[in-house]
Amino acid sequence: MVKKEIIEKVKEFVFLLENREKIKIDKVILYGSCLRGGIRADSDIDVAIISSQFGKDRIEEGAKLFEIAGEVDPKIEPIPISTKAWREDTWIPLIFEVKSKGIEIKQKKGEQRKRLLQKELKRITDIVIKRYLPDKIILFGSLANG
Repeated sequence: MVKKEIIEKVKEFVFLLENREKIKIDKVILYGSCLRGGIRADSDIDVAIISSQFGKDRIEEGAKLFEIAGEVDPKIEPIPISTKAWREDTWIPLIFEVKSKGIEIKQKKGEQRKRLLQKELKRITDIVIKRYLPDKIILFGSLANG
C-alpha cells in the first residue's frame, strides 16, 4: 500500500502543474519502488505525467516538471509522456512498466485546492510573523519585565 503522504505530495505537485503552469493533465500514474514495498527514507517518488501538451521537447518538458516537483518534494521524479505516446508507443519499456505496474492517482479538485490554499495561507502567515512580530514581542517583553 502506498503511503498517504506520498499520494498527497503527488497531488500537490499535480495541482501546481494544472493551476499555476496551466498544463492539462490526462493521467497521473505512480510507479516504481514506492509501489513495490521497497520504499526507504531515501527512495524517490516515480510519477508519470501524461498530457497532450507534451511531446515537443522532452528534455525541456522534463526539466520544467523537475523544477516544479522540487518545490513540493525533491524526491518526486516526474516523467513527461505525451498522450499520443501513451496510446501508441506501448513497446517502449518505460511506458510498458508504467501501464502494467503503476497506479493512477485521482485528483479531487475542490479538496486539494482547499488544502493547498490553507498551506499557502500558513506559509504567508509565518513570513509575516517572522518579519514583523519578533521586534514587538521583544519590546513587549522588555516593558513587562522593566
